[in-house]
Amino acid sequence: MGLRTLIEHAAAKMKLKLDVQVEADSFRVLTSLVEEGLGYALLPPSSVRHEVADGRLEIAAISNPAPIRELTIASPIDHPGSTAITLITSLLRDEVGACRTEGLWDIDLT
Repeated sequence: MGLRTLIEHAAAKMKLKLDVQVEADSFRVLTSLVEEGLGYALLPPSSVRHEVADGRLEIAAISNPAPIRELTIASPIDHPGSTAITLITSLLRDEVGACRTEGLWDIDLT
């Protein structure tokens, strides 16, 4: 599920109507618009961590209930795993774990 769909489902569940004025496929474009004072953006905290650290943006969590996003690592059933696949899978798990440890993602690793 994409971020936009996730947000729309969460809003519908709460019976909220979104007033979307601008859409963009780029975090950089969205954060630039916010920095210019032209609105707000709903983005993952990890996508704006540098802007927050630099004091250019501030963030607030969505809660009660917080939107939940599921990430899955998929691989073909009929293809034996290669060393490259094993290494990339391990790297992805390590990076997601590091984001959790650093507080960038509130994520359940199952």
